[in-house]
Amino acid sequence: MPGGHDNYAGGDFSFAAGHHAKIDEAHNGTFLWADSTDADFSSTGPDQFLIRAGGGVGIGTDSPRNQLDVVRNKSGSSANANHVMVVDNTATSQGNVLGLRTNATTPGATENFITFKAASSNVGAIEGDGSGGITLSSGSADFAEYLRVADGAADIQPADVVGVVGDTVSLQTAQADRAMVVSTRPIMTGNDPGLEAGDRDGHVPVAFLGQVPVRVSGPVNAGDYLVPSGLDDGTGIGIPPDELTANQLPQVVGRALEDARTESHALVKTLVGLPQAAITASVIERRDLRLDQLESRVTEQGQQLVRLHEVNAKLHHELDRLASRNAELRETVRSLVGTHEQSPKLKQRIAKLEAILLEQSELAKH
Repeated sequence: MPGGHDNYAGGDFSFAAGHHAKIDEAHNGTFLWADSTDADFSSTGPDQFLIRAGGGVGIGTDSPRNQLDVVRNKSGSSANANHVMVVDNTATSQGNVLGLRTNATTPGATENFITFKAASSNVGAIEGDGSGGITLSSGSADFAEYLRVADGAADIQPADVVGVVGDTVSLQTAQADRAMVVSTRPIMTGNDPGLEAGDRDGHVPVAFLGQVPVRVSGPVNAGDYLVPSGLDDGTGIGIPPDELTANQLPQVVGRALEDARTESHALVKTLVGLPQAAITASVIERRDLRLDQLESRVTEQGQQLVRLHEVNAKLHHELDRLASRNAELRETVRSLVGTHEQSPKLKQRIAKLEAILLEQSELAKH
């Protein structure tokens, strides 16, 4: 017991210091430090290392900012020795490493289990979701996986539209299996080739799901499907939903969430990872609508043809009737010619009547 006031180290090999530090006789091997608080701080078992420090515990710092503040200036690779702290459970099975607990019954967004910090600001957190689970919160916006850049491919930048062939990507999209976009700031990345320096060389994170900026050429409307421009320069173009063709389905990068009113290049926030089945269904739905419209027009034209045939049949019937009547009238005229003495004027009128009847008869034949 090195000093302080009102301390007691009752166990063998125990150590008590500070103010009101109390170690029971049965608690051998216990270390206990108590701050200036005017109340007992007591051990609860053997071989404990107990600290009561209202001003915080500082390791590597003389100005702890919270209950435990560990500070170290160290840089290097991802090896254990280059980390500020390593928590290591040496169990070979069922070895849980770190538990984080809040006293809230249903932690929400105000309960951060972990807060990720930059030099002067927070950049993300793992927090409660208010429903008994957790949320990874960040300004980043998509899930990506690292894919290898094809040998000899041109330089690829974030937001570039790329063609995927097998497990490689390039700016060539014409013969690609599908078109995708290089992520700008993914919240999660998979298929990581490694964490050490140089491991990620020759790879780019390609967005699989989420919201990402896509470099486009020319104007784009929110809701357009984005497909490669065909220029192999990393740009895409907008295709209105009612103009998307079946041949363009494998090349859909995503769907624009905003407009781009420009004739040159721009970045457009785009939703990627759309279910291909949904896009296909949209194209098929429009095709079926066009087929329905064509069937309706064909049916209408068929009905018109039926009506025309009916009218034509009636006309033929009427023409036949007129031809029959014409023949009767011609016969009547002939009979008049044969039974009456004809004056020049009468002959002229009869000849004119016969000419008219003959013309009507010829028209009826056609």
